[in-house]
Amino acid sequence: MDTDERKEIFEGKWYAHPPMRNALIAGLLTSTTFGLTRVGIISQLPGIILYVAAILLGGYHWAREGIEELVEEKEIGIEILMIAATVSSAILGMWDEAAFLVFLYGTAEGLEEYIYARTRASIRKLLDLAPKEARVLKNGEEVTVPAEQLKEGDVFVVRPGESIATDGIIIEGRSSINEASVTGESIPVEKKEGMKVFSATINQDGVLKIRATATFDNNTLAKMIHLVEEAQEQKGREQLFIEKFGKKYSPFVLLSSLLLVIVPFLAGAPLSHWATRAVVLLVAAAPCALVMSTPVAIAAGIGRAGRNGVLIKGGTHLENLGKIRVVAMDKTGTLTKGIPVVTDVIPLNGNEIELLTLAYSVEKYSEHPLAKAIIKKAQERGIESLDVTNFAAIAGYGAKAKVQGKIIYAGKEELFRKSELDSRVTPQLETLRNQGKTVVLIGTEAGIEGIVAIRDEIRPQAKEIINELPDGCQGNHAHRR
Repeated sequence: MDTDERKEIFEGKWYAHPPMRNALIAGLLTSTTFGLTRVGIISQLPGIILYVAAILLGGYHWAREGIEELVEEKEIGIEILMIAATVSSAILGMWDEAAFLVFLYGTAEGLEEYIYARTRASIRKLLDLAPKEARVLKNGEEVTVPAEQLKEGDVFVVRPGESIATDGIIIEGRSSINEASVTGESIPVEKKEGMKVFSATINQDGVLKIRATATFDNNTLAKMIHLVEEAQEQKGREQLFIEKFGKKYSPFVLLSSLLLVIVPFLAGAPLSHWATRAVVLLVAAAPCALVMSTPVAIAAGIGRAGRNGVLIKGGTHLENLGKIRVVAMDKTGTLTKGIPVVTDVIPLNGNEIELLTLAYSVEKYSEHPLAKAIIKKAQERGIESLDVTNFAAIAGYGAKAKVQGKIIYAGKEELFRKSELDSRVTPQLETLRNQGKTVVLIGTEAGIEGIVAIRDEIRPQAKEIINELPDGCQGNHAHRR
């Protein structure tokens, strides 16, 4: 099966997933046939034909798996027991019983595979965060190649606003990198020569030359996806118990059914009578309810969590939720909104409106997340931008522009190295940073006009949700990272 086919099956609706679709069609066909035969609309032979079609359709996938396990691993699993029960029911003319057994077991298997497949598909979508192409430097010229062709040691160029194709080391340039896709942190990280960068992160303002340290298939994003998929394969204790139980239970039931036929027959009893009893034993002992219970419950739990934006990697992790006594939450994007907002506007000269007008005028051409926070704040206050010329982003530091004939800077302290920081600035910077805020200074080379503080705000529901956690999870102390 090629990639496109897998994508269609895993990411589509239930009817695009063969095991699930076939099991449900088999169930509909079985129920319809059962009803029509009971009221006499169709006779016995057409009914048998429809039952056979339902059995073949609904049992194809799991029966094949059971036979492969028997042939390759020499193990009798629950699938073989279900096959034996189905075939025996059919031999004795219990076609409706055989079809319903196939439907029930096929639905359980199909639902479990479908939910896990959809979860894996959601994880694989993370690869869409990485660009499909990269600009590789070859003989001093930029050549656009598919990202999959990047090799370790290749040097590629990333311009402002572009995603980084694979992991690497910056060999030239400096910029702010939005690493939210990898770390969840909403505030960009300043990067310069010699520092590592990661695939699927976004270059904000500077042009970077990066030497690849990993291929596209072996970068940080690909490893994260691989680890999650591996974790999905881990089964919960209940699932493992059912599998171990099935390996002992299935051979025992099959052997018991055979003995129920052979022993009385050797003793002179009628074969048909005890064969019927053996089949009844097989059908009654077929563990449909047991087999369906845990996988369906786990699949339903994972599916419901996924619809609410929570990705659970596998059954074992879902089971462990019931034993949680301590919860450690990463605040960014979990307890917070993941979007920086302006919290303080502190003018040193003039008033807040004047300071925010200067900041807005400089930042309105920038794509930096901190700049967007300032723009949003100014627009909320109904502030209009002043005439701006000669805007320039200063990679790793901030931005500058000519506003009303003066060069205004917005950014880090390093932008104001030529001027001595006002005695009013330093203590305020320390106070704001201790509050977990990022500070943007506004001013000229001659002096600072004011400070704009920005922070990722806590979600309004965060406190309520934490208070709703069980008493054992809340503890007596809160630790902030």
